[in-house]
Amino acid sequence: MKRTILTSLLFLYPINVSFNHRDKLMLNLNSIGMALSLINHSHTFHPDDNRRNLFGWLDEKYMNILPLFVSYRCIKTSPTKECFLSIFFNLLLLFYIYFYLLDGYKKRKRSIEQYSETQRNIHMFLHFIGIIGLTKNYQKYVYSRLS
Repeated sequence: MKRTILTSLLFLYPINVSFNHRDKLMLNLNSIGMALSLINHSHTFHPDDNRRNLFGWLDEKYMNILPLFVSYRCIKTSPTKECFLSIFFNLLLLFYIYFYLLDGYKKRKRSIEQYSETQRNIHMFLHFIGIIGLTKNYQKYVYSRLS
């Protein structure tokens, strides 16, 4: 649990990128993403099932939408072949990690409590790729055109 809470703090990087480039929408979206991720992971072993399921559901839905929105904004601003390929590779990697390595397709609801040690490390890697990888793409393609 500690490692997933610490990886939720990776959102500080996209928050900083958004702040430096005065992108208020992305600043707010990444701040909400960090808050939801921290709340969800801090409630992982909470005794109240309803609360844990609610925060897990909110986090999962938001984290499925945020990478797609970041990709859309990047492609809309800089529709180059390299941008498409880079974002496609990151999204493909995210889906592969979630659906195949973490068996996301088998479960009706995600349960970090039942992950093995290897799956917990893979979940941490998912955070790293999703947060840092997509932010790097966003920064590289969007802000290179704005500068």
